[in-house]
Amino acid sequence: MNAPMARLIRDLTLGALLGIAGLAAAQAFDIPTPANQPSAQSSAMTATQPHTQGPIVPLPPTEDLVSASGAGELPEGVTVETDIAPTAGGLLVRAPFLVTLTILDRTRSLTDHRLHRPHGDAFVTRRISIDQKLVNLNGRLVNRYVYRFAVTPLQPGTAVLSFAEMTFRTVGSGETPYTFMPVARQLSIRPLPGYWPEYLPVAPKLSIRADDLPPLSAGQPVDWHLRVTGEGLTAQALQKMLDEQLLSPAHLRVGTPEIRLATDTPVPADDLLAETYSIRIPLLPAPAGQDTTEAKLPELRLPYLDSRAAEPGQQLRYAALAPQTLHWAPSTGQRVLGGIGYWWWRIGVMLLLVYAGAYGVRDLRRRWAIRQRYRAAQARLAACADPQALLRTLRQETGLPSVGQMIDRAPNPRFMAAVKALDRLCYRPENASLDATDSAHVAFPSVRDELVRWLPRVFFQAVAPGHRQGHH
Repeated sequence: MNAPMARLIRDLTLGALLGIAGLAAAQAFDIPTPANQPSAQSSAMTATQPHTQGPIVPLPPTEDLVSASGAGELPEGVTVETDIAPTAGGLLVRAPFLVTLTILDRTRSLTDHRLHRPHGDAFVTRRISIDQKLVNLNGRLVNRYVYRFAVTPLQPGTAVLSFAEMTFRTVGSGETPYTFMPVARQLSIRPLPGYWPEYLPVAPKLSIRADDLPPLSAGQPVDWHLRVTGEGLTAQALQKMLDEQLLSPAHLRVGTPEIRLATDTPVPADDLLAETYSIRIPLLPAPAGQDTTEAKLPELRLPYLDSRAAEPGQQLRYAALAPQTLHWAPSTGQRVLGGIGYWWWRIGVMLLLVYAGAYGVRDLRRRWAIRQRYRAAQARLAACADPQALLRTLRQETGLPSVGQMIDRAPNPRFMAAVKALDRLCYRPENASLDATDSAHVAFPSVRDELVRWLPRVFFQAVAPGHRQGHH
């Protein structure tokens, strides 16, 4: 068997083993307790000694935000890096920050590893995600495990964030595990003003949105669903903020909100520390028999402290949901009486619309007929070969016998000039001399084109008697 084929079989075998190892790692991902620490494992594990001699002595805490240091021993080709990512305003009390623990297995020999959440007396830790994939690092395939945690400081001042012991097993290592403890961090936590309630979330932003309500009916309860997304949220904090604002308006009963963490909602890609809470609020419109079929839900404003501000806590910010006006169907008796009053005027409006539609169609047909007559008259005038024929056709089309009557009917300056020029062309003596400045000293085609172009439409608003006699 050649070398490339042997390498391919080896990679596939290791990939299958590491997939099983990833599942085992996810199951072992928990907070440190005496029951799951390496010193309290089963008798099979305690019967063998770890690679390190004696117990692990933790390294002194460091202030470095990113570090690969730690006490103990790691398998060959395995590195562990811990990364502290403060918020934009630094580490702030009650403002969650991101802690990332990255394991790189360059030899892809790990079969199992166990780790726990970071811990400390002044911190609350929450797991965010576990990610394991095969990545290309400097042209080499490497197994990468990424564990993310949201860590919230509970009090200001200097505090130590510690990491629990980690255990690793590799292919061929038997029952003897490797143990490693990342270096702890000494962090300085900024305070907040003491006059704000402790339940207010500290976050870069907060958002609230509402689902559309179903159709309402008098006396029938419905659920109003809200979703709140942001950092540092708790069900207790949301309960306090909503209780102060969810007052029942007239003719609408607002129930007690039911708040729970929406585990089915994905983490926002732009804010890994955010969580989404689902809120269900029962609503009961006025019972049947009452006249009111309308109520207004109040505006909801959720306060929070902006962790990105230069001086956090100096002022509140709000995530707001605009007020809503709700309408619902009246009772059965009201619907019967309302139906009578509903239809009589709608039938009247319908008749008016039918009449207006018929009138509009008639007017459209009239305008189309005028346009057709106008275009036909232009075509007949343009076909005239001499001034006398043009004047005779113009009289027939307009229904007016004289040039003066035409001008009185349509006093358009361009049309008046063209008609006068045509009149002079028709009645000019044969031997009359032409002055260069005379407006009649214009070729007949130019006069005809000008007359056709500026023929007024007013002559075709109705069929003139002369027009009917000339063409019928």
